[in-house]
Amino acid sequence: MSKYSTKWLKVSVPVPHVLHVELSRSPVNAFSSEYWREYGRLFETLIGAHAAGEDIRALVVSSAISKMFTAGLDLHSATDLASAASDTKHDRARAS
Repeated sequence: MSKYSTKWLKVSVPVPHVLHVELSRSPVNAFSSEYWREYGRLFETLIGAHAAGEDIRALVVSSAISKMFTAGLDLHSATDLASAASDTKHDRARAS
């Protein structure tokens, strides 16, 4: 695993310049609010690493769970995501 791996996101470097991100939140990779934030932080970190000179040319996203990519939104935490989405101070595209 690489230095970018997190609790539910396993990052490896299968070949030079390529990162493989595996979604690994059992049982079905459902996106809870915490998982969604972790996913976003990973990509922000990778963008920063690339800007700082790390030669990342491709990124592959797959699932570590056999026969399952993602079930989508975790309905138990949907209200958390909805309230976060209504906060427009960090999202200029949603501001009026």
